[in-house]
Amino acid sequence: MITDETGLSYHLLTDVVREGKSGFSLQTGKEIWDYYQNDNPADGIVFNKAMENLSSRFINPILDNVDFRIHNRICDIGGGYGTILSYIFDQSQNDNQSGVVFDIPHIKDQIHSFLSNKGLSNRIDIVSGDFFDQDTIPDSCDAYIIKSVLQDWSDYDSIKILSNVASKMSSTDRLYLFEVVIDGHSSNFIEKEKRLLDILMMVVGKAGARQRTLIEFTAIIKASGLKLVSHSPTKSVFSILEVQKISN
Repeated sequence: MITDETGLSYHLLTDVVREGKSGFSLQTGKEIWDYYQNDNPADGIVFNKAMENLSSRFINPILDNVDFRIHNRICDIGGGYGTILSYIFDQSQNDNQSGVVFDIPHIKDQIHSFLSNKGLSNRIDIVSGDFFDQDTIPDSCDAYIIKSVLQDWSDYDSIKILSNVASKMSSTDRLYLFEVVIDGHSSNFIEKEKRLLDILMMVVGKAGARQRTLIEFTAIIKASGLKLVSHSPTKSVFSILEVQKISN
């Protein structure tokens, strides 16, 4: 699945449950992002492209539920190559709108290539950093996006990420979380797909990585100095959580 490392990690599912560690770390001795960045960057590129393809598959149901035309400058935290922003700008048709792709330094060249091919290099800036380092997160944006990031991290780490983004927001800015929200009371096809994604996070993510319920999301959002404004399920596995900074 995606790469040899992620596919083989499924064979360690029993050990994952017993030891509380990810199958990926049990197999490679390292967590997934560290491994792809430092040990096998070629497979890391394959993995990143797979994530970009996943974003492309689900972006339309998301954009059907959010009007990004009201925002002037949008920052995608952990934004990969910039796929989501490219779709947003294509839909908004607002040449005055600008954006920022914020991600780790080693994919900067791939981001630049993608944005150049889309003709967006003059509208979208590339900022390299670490969302665990508050000082590196861009400011002066009136909207922030986090998609499929919090699923990779424990509650403790997710609160750290959200708190760092919150530190750059004003009370009028918005943070949009595009994440899987599990409904424990439903068993339709989409909910079953969400549970498979939950198992995926157990296998390849860090310890504590998982999909969350709305109650669990509300708790980590509140603990980060933010408040949930709205929750909008889509026709895909993703929901949209609109979040605002709590006024002092």
